Amino acid sequence: MSRGIMRKHYREHRFLRSDHRPDFSHIIREREGEIAMIASKPVVTARKTTPIINGVKTMFERGFRRLPIVDSRMRLCGIVTAMDIINYFGGGNYYKIITEKHNGSFYSALYEPMESIMTKDVVSAYIGERISSVLEKMAKNNVGGVPVITKDGRVYGIVTERDILNHISDVRIDRKISEIMTRNVITISQDATIIDAERLMIKFGFRRLPVVEGGKVVGIIVAMDIIRYFGSKEVFNYIVEGKIQEVLSVKVSKIMAQDLVIINPKSTITDAVKLMNKKNVGALLVTKRGKLEGIVTEKDIVYALAFE
Repeated sequence: MSRGIMRKHYREHRFLRSDHRPDFSHIIREREGEIAMIASKPVVTARKTTPIINGVKTMFERGFRRLPIVDSRMRLCGIVTAMDIINYFGGGNYYKIITEKHNGSFYSALYEPMESIMTKDVVSAYIGERISSVLEKMAKNNVGGVPVITKDGRVYGIVTERDILNHISDVRIDRKISEIMTRNVITISQDATIIDAERLMIKFGFRRLPVVEGGKVVGIIVAMDIIRYFGSKEVFNYIVEGKIQEVLSVKVSKIMAQDLVIINPKSTITDAVKLMNKKNVGALLVTKRGKLEGIVTEKDIVYALAFE
């Protein structure tokens, strides 16, 4: 089902000095500024009492992987990510809520409040913070995006790896993809089930799993594919008795993407950024003569550009 051994925590700590502070590249130093100028806004949010199914639908309809949870005054209370949803619907410890509280009922589980799976201790940034400070927070806490808040805690915007990449990617970088890509990629078979994919995602901390058969890549399944599955009418095609197991036993091949966006390991970082922007994707499969060599993500590129 998978190959290679990869730590769950990302390799960002290689960018930190012994005092746990990063060495920023000239690219970041030359493009320094307040984080508010690159943050995405307005932000789509949810409440603690919002049913999980509503959050799922918002994510897949709007293409967001993160939903800040706010109170009636728009003050930040928590955050729910796509990986929290994956965790809840079979991938991790949150699944116990479905099996124990909802007795395995898929229908009942859909209406669990977002508060049950939200992260309360949110990594966030203040409007006036510098880009370098926020990037340091993201690296240290291994998060791909942070809400931007006002002094009184109200959500102003959100900044992600893509926002930072768009801000710094105008410089031509001729470093090869092979130098920054993740090797020994965790993969999965198309005959594996959705719950198999979810468990791998949670175990290893990766949102993307290339689907490999006979040594060749035949597709990819990402966290948002599973989110779309849960939030669409398609999921009800597999339900007979209303049990969550019926939904999770569907094979990966039913929801994986087959339109692959690939790049050669000899291509440059600049080539990768252009291809990501053209295809509107956050990761590229790195292949050589049809064989998977690795994967390169927005995070890989941001860190390669931002840190010495």
